[in-house]
Amino acid sequence: VVACHLNNGAAEETKSRFGHFRDGGYVWALSVDLTHSVEPIVSAVCELLSEASGRCLWGLVNNAGVCVAGAAELLSPKAYESTMAVNFFAPVALTYALLPVLKRTHGSRIVNVSSVDGFIALPHNAAYNASKHALE
Repeated sequence: VVACHLNNGAAEETKSRFGHFRDGGYVWALSVDLTHSVEPIVSAVCELLSEASGRCLWGLVNNAGVCVAGAAELLSPKAYESTMAVNFFAPVALTYALLPVLKRTHGSRIVNVSSVDGFIALPHNAAYNASKHALE
């Protein structure tokens, strides 16, 4: 499992709680700024796959989500850009980057975790609502 977080504290917490599984598997947790690139995630996955023969990528779960609350007219354009970068553009980029690897594994899956806010827009949540609707 490769688990990506927006900050080091959360990544360290994941490592300490879920570091190793009974079957010998483990969690590789890292801190990644998804507003710029998904390359660190792609590199980590490719490195893990190359470490052992027969290892494959079975699934991708895009569960990233940030929410900058505020009235639409009061949010800066940067709030919209960063929210769309993490909640929409990063999952799309990660899916395209890992799709060739996923296609080599029979039965692999891609799961995009969205939100009810993608269907029913809540007040003072415009950037988040837009990003989750885009992911639908």
